[in-house]
Order: sequence, then structure tokens, then C-alpha cells
Amino acid sequence: MKKKNNPIYKIIFSIIGIILFILLVVLYIILPSINYIQNIKKDIQTTEQYTADQLEKMRLLTKSLAQLDTITENTKLLEQSLITKNDDATIKLIQELEDLASSQNIEQTLSINPEQDNNFVISFKIKTSFDKTLQYLNSLERLPIYLTINNLNWTKVDSENVSLIFEAIIYTK
Repeated sequence: MKKKNNPIYKIIFSIIGIILFILLVVLYIILPSINYIQNIKKDIQTTEQYTADQLEKMRLLTKSLAQLDTITENTKLLEQSLITKNDDATIKLIQELEDLASSQNIEQTLSINPEQDNNFVISFKIKTSFDKTLQYLNSLERLPIYLTINNLNWTKVDSENVSLIFEAIIYTK
């Protein structure tokens, strides 16, 4: 009997051929397609993340644009609270501080240190009752200028009066 015409050999070779064909299809068609699909999935995720980031930036930009008018108004108010750094404005400020102290019957000594470009420092020495000192500080706070008060140094002078020494930074244009 011939081996080539034997049906068992034909079945075995057919099965081996089918298995080889399936392996070739899997290796050259299915696996590259799976890899390609996974790469597309990664690209889609990257694009989704980029789109979400851009959407968040647009939302923040829209919010900022909506607040731009408020910011502009606040900037104008801040600009108005800054004084011009020149002799006339400084004299006017000192006069205003002196008038404020005299209107409240406060003994006050001022000294100015104009060392900085965008501000100057005024040293205050006040002698009056504690209540009037608090009223004076409240009046300073209400002035239409931007100032920062540092280190309030309180000293009791006598039974009715206190002495207050502090520095205020006045911001300029």
C-alpha cells in the first residue's frame, strides 16, 4: 500500500495544512490588527484627554473674560488709591494726616522716608487717649489711599494717655 494515497496521511497533512494556514492568518492578519486597534485606542484616549484639557482651558478663559470687567474696576479703584510720588502729593498727604490728627485733638509727629521707588514710609508717633488712638487708626483705615501699617508699639504715658509708634507704607504710582 502506498503511503501517499493513504487516507490517514491525507487527513494528517490536511490538518497540518489547516493549522499552518490558521497560524499564518493569526500571525500576519489578526495580531497586527489587534496591535493596530490598541494603538488607535491609545490615540483616541490621548485625543480625549487633550480635548478635555482644552475644554477646561476654554472654560477658565470664559470665566476670566466674564470677570474682566470686575478686575478692571478693581484695578481702577486700586490705581485711585495710589498717590503720585511728587512733592505736591506728598505735602498734600502730610497736610491731610495733620488735619486728621488735629481734628481729633491728637498730638502727632510724622517723619517720611522716601527710599523706595513704588512706596515711601511714614513714621507716626501719636500721644492721646486710648479711645482717640483707636478712632485715629480707624480714620487712617478709611483714607482713600493704599497704606500698610506695620508693628503697632503701644506705651502707657500716664493714667489717661498712651503713646503709639508705628510705620505706614504708602504705595505710589
